Amino acid sequence: ERADIADGEQCSGLIARIRRDHAPLRGVFHLAGFLDDGGLRDVTPDRFRAVLAAKALSAWHLHQLTKDLPLDHFVLFSSIASIFGSPGQGNYAAANAFLDALAQHRRWWNLPALAVNWGPWANVGMAARLGEDDKRRMSAAGFIAIQPTLGLWMLERLIWRNAVNMAAVQLDWSMFAKRLPLDMAPPWLKDHLSKHNDSSTDELVPAGEWRELLREATVSERLNTLLTLLQKQAIHVLGHSIDNLPD
Repeated sequence: ERADIADGEQCSGLIARIRRDHAPLRGVFHLAGFLDDGGLRDVTPDRFRAVLAAKALSAWHLHQLTKDLPLDHFVLFSSIASIFGSPGQGNYAAANAFLDALAQHRRWWNLPALAVNWGPWANVGMAARLGEDDKRRMSAAGFIAIQPTLGLWMLERLIWRNAVNMAAVQLDWSMFAKRLPLDMAPPWLKDHLSKHNDSSTDELVPAGEWRELLREATVSERLNTLLTLLQKQAIHVLGHSIDNLPD
């Protein structure tokens, strides 16, 4: 059936029809999602509501309407965005963080729940519909698209392990480490990232030392010194090679 599960009445009607007309409902898989990316200054409350409705509100409706049913599964397709963050996706990261918390909440009440923080999938799903520039950006950040057969295998393992909230992602950790400086990484990730940090990050000068470098440079050298520092910072943030300084 087609229904907008973010609409409480439509979702309630759907569950009621299933309970009345079909075999007993034994599992819920919440795969809904919506993107409306933008910087936080540009994301209006309405743009937040649209993203939250597809993820958080619809999941809450399903939780409320099925919590008295003897379900085997209540699976929420969350995103790696709620763990690592994702530039321009503050609303999306927040919506998925709600799914992670809902899984914990349900388990607290001894209800079945699994929230999977997926990385991008290949061929299907929201990431597969992104433009080529966005796909290149994800690839440059170290994300490797999950083939559907592998994704289903991962999902099966998580269900049988009785997991509550786990990430399923394929990463080139060396590339990922270049995009996430150790001083910005969450504590639980620092040890792992430190194994994959290469020497190129050592070429970055800590911001606190810029003043001393500029003070030591001659007047004629200062502009070029500052320009080089800014270029290195820019390529670090963008994940580009040290050999490819922007103009």
